[in-house]
Amino acid sequence: MAERAADERGYFIVRPIGDKYNESKKRGRGGKYDHDEYEEEKEEVRQRRLDEQIRGVTSSIKKKPVRDIENFYYVIEVSKEASNGALYSALRGLRATVHAYLDKDHLLLLVSSPAATLSKFQRKDLPYSIASPILRIRELRRSEQVSSYLDQAWKETKVEVLVNLMPNEKSVVLARYVAEIREFLRQRNSPVVWAPAPEQGMLETKIDKRVGEDLMQQTNYIFNIHTVPKGIPSAVVSRGQMRRVLAPRGKRSSLQRLTTAETAELPKVCVADSGVNDIAPLSSLVTERKGVAEFAENCTDGCNKEGHGTPIAYLVAKGDDEGHPRARIISYKIYSESNEDVAYQGMIEAIQKYRGEAKIFVSSINFEDETALTSYAKLDSLIQESNICFVNSAGNLSMDVVRSNAQDYPSYISNFHLLHPAQNASVIGVGSISRAGNDSTIAPKGGLSPFTRCGKSLQRLFEVTKPDVVDDGGNVTKSFDPVPVNIPVFAKDGSPAKETTGTSFSAPLVAGRLAEIVERFGSDHNAELYNAVMQLSCDGGESPCFGSGTPQKLRDTEHREAVFLAEGTVSLSDRLDVGIEHIFYSRVTIPVPDGVRRIEMYLVHSDDFYDDHEPSLDTYLRVNAWKAGRPSGRVPAENDKVLQSLKSCVKHFVWKYKRSMGGTWNFDIIPGTTMEIDPLKRSNTKVRYGCAIRITSTKPSIYSLANQVVQMMKQWEGTSVAQF
Repeated sequence: MAERAADERGYFIVRPIGDKYNESKKRGRGGKYDHDEYEEEKEEVRQRRLDEQIRGVTSSIKKKPVRDIENFYYVIEVSKEASNGALYSALRGLRATVHAYLDKDHLLLLVSSPAATLSKFQRKDLPYSIASPILRIRELRRSEQVSSYLDQAWKETKVEVLVNLMPNEKSVVLARYVAEIREFLRQRNSPVVWAPAPEQGMLETKIDKRVGEDLMQQTNYIFNIHTVPKGIPSAVVSRGQMRRVLAPRGKRSSLQRLTTAETAELPKVCVADSGVNDIAPLSSLVTERKGVAEFAENCTDGCNKEGHGTPIAYLVAKGDDEGHPRARIISYKIYSESNEDVAYQGMIEAIQKYRGEAKIFVSSINFEDETALTSYAKLDSLIQESNICFVNSAGNLSMDVVRSNAQDYPSYISNFHLLHPAQNASVIGVGSISRAGNDSTIAPKGGLSPFTRCGKSLQRLFEVTKPDVVDDGGNVTKSFDPVPVNIPVFAKDGSPAKETTGTSFSAPLVAGRLAEIVERFGSDHNAELYNAVMQLSCDGGESPCFGSGTPQKLRDTEHREAVFLAEGTVSLSDRLDVGIEHIFYSRVTIPVPDGVRRIEMYLVHSDDFYDDHEPSLDTYLRVNAWKAGRPSGRVPAENDKVLQSLKSCVKHFVWKYKRSMGGTWNFDIIPGTTMEIDPLKRSNTKVRYGCAIRITSTKPSIYSLANQVVQMMKQWEGTSVAQF
């Protein structure tokens, strides 16, 4: 029978039935290719060229003095007409492991094969089963390993760089590679500055072009080299006077110190920023102050004037609710105005160090470097693997840009995409709106802040909307003076802060909302579930630049509504059996009382497929909804055709009837891929999801809708629903 809590706050956890599957005919990349005699002759020529290419690749790798003698890395270019079966057969014949896809269409595969297998094909021709789907076999090109930006920087002096080793390799293998590269660099007087855990497969060093060229030419496991991205705080810098166009709402918080006992049960949020000072409004709320090695001696706020990390921590902990705090703070310092180069390192270390303690991480430090996509992808993978909510500011436009575009407000904002890592699929990117506005400001009340950003530059994110959500970040006057957030905030010296304009200060407000959700439901759920609940609370966006809108304070459900929460994992369809495709799905079943006229679902997901070398969306979810006993089968959602094929990590479905929707409803959650991937990798990929389903009734009743749900649950045998 269903478990029920004693109260009736209207939230129910549904335990879905996962990884069920149906069978269907196997599908492939394309149809069978019919060869005439001329085509067969061309095939023979192409196959001879492949034989020559594989011999050339093998010979070249064997000449490298620092290499993996057991495995060789190389690139396969695949024909668009190749079927999945043909590609799978070729990979098996080469005993090849796919490590990364180098293009959006997944036709350039970075693979490795045992050295013995490739050496065998130096002595005999490739069989047709291997050669048929392959257009070319080659080594990584220099243009794929080094950007023109780094080439230019190398002309001047030594440059701080991140060296990325072959992706998705075993940790023990990467550890050996790191040790060999350390020695290689030591011999050239270029010591390693930083190397994270071996599974990250990267290290930081300072080298000139000569050493960089040696590194790529004399080793066979360097994937790419790029400059270390420099951290940028997302606060609008004032050149004039900071203006407050409206008085802050409410009174300033009391400086009374809270006891540890009063805050002990609050969820922890890791603030990875410029450090947090010990000020009275945050007493007993900051549980730890650490930082990357450069800041070990001083982990206080490293930004001048009013600080950056300190007001951010205050907004996380208190937000616009000046009563009881909502979170404790772990401060991990990753930035100061005198050291911008350790921010990326700090984000990685903060997650690795605190992912067991904190479910929510927030940083208002961004990166502009568009050549460091491999490192951003590794951060994205680490966030997904750690099952955390990572909140990041969208980044700001400079006041010069605002000034030159103000006459086109707000249309110009969509021309300036979010900075990194806010674009990442696993990152909650936060834009800015203004809660205060009048005739003297560019933005009206509730409008987009004139400095906020919108959209993405990453092509492999398909239809993902960025920013994900927005919150108050201030405004700009028509005389181009920054207007701070319309919320009381404290500076790093404990005095009232005035310079709090920018997406830096909207991001912590969203992190605080997530903390309220974690406090309500506990910290043992999927990150996607917390995100889905937050999405459900949003007030809606007027345009894509608002994302889903502004998250609202978590509240109990109203009399005529109830909310179901579900989470789980589901496998991608399995195409390994000849002629058969197993289509997996996860089923969420809920009771819907009579009188309900509307069902809406926010569905958020991520996956553990990490083979793209830049941040990407590799999967999406479809939902088949059907009411038990309904003869017509699947019930389409509003705008169903568009939503089902939408390649996004956040989806909003709405089902509406003019008559009652009462009965048992099932929602089958079915994963798909945005592009074709290696069948073996596909069979090992899991999609993790969380969803929030709200039902709304128009039927008057003395009983709340939540109470009616409880009564229906009593009639269910063996149901798995628990109320919160």
